[in-house]
Amino acid sequence: MKALPAQQYGDIVLLGGSCATLIKVGEGESSYYDVINYLLAITNKKYAGDKPVMSMWPKRNVSGIDFGKYVGMSEGYWYFNLFGDVVVKVKRVSNVQAEHSDSSGYEGTFLNDLVPGCPFGVNLCLDYDVVQDGERDEEIKLTEAKIDFLIACGMSFDYSKQHSSSVQYAIRNDGHGDGGCEVVKLKSGRIVGAVPSEVIDGSIYLASIDIA
Repeated sequence: MKALPAQQYGDIVLLGGSCATLIKVGEGESSYYDVINYLLAITNKKYAGDKPVMSMWPKRNVSGIDFGKYVGMSEGYWYFNLFGDVVVKVKRVSNVQAEHSDSSGYEGTFLNDLVPGCPFGVNLCLDYDVVQDGERDEEIKLTEAKIDFLIACGMSFDYSKQHSSSVQYAIRNDGHGDGGCEVVKLKSGRIVGAVPSEVIDGSIYLASIDIA
């Protein structure tokens, strides 16, 4: 972000994909792994000291493909074969909370107010299908998101889904296979149509949306 000053490039908010980490809990036969699978949001318009402010949005629900294809399951857990004979027991629902950095350290909310007048939401893959509307409101700075981002690995938009009534556009960025990006317009919580986008350099999608 320091290489993209707002004075020269305008205001930028970057949603930097996702990163997953396994954290071992306990020892012996009762041990398991908890998951921190999160997206980082960073901007060139807000700084804490000399560092750009960052927010972390964690995925709540672990998918059966998050650490390779699962090889088994039990109540509340997946079993993944990481490599060779190494099989790990992974908790299916993470309790990691959102955070953001500021000059005094870390606070327990995701800053979704980085675009004036346009609060946004983020769903990491399976959460789009499982997390209920309003379920994680205490983790975000502003409710009533106007744009909802789906950061996906094979997860498609559900055209029959009742989304939050405040959402005007949803944007899906899918890293599975050849990847791709999709923008849709919503009215009263329902997807009503696709928004055209222009592809440049093979992987950058540009779309124009009008937020009320």
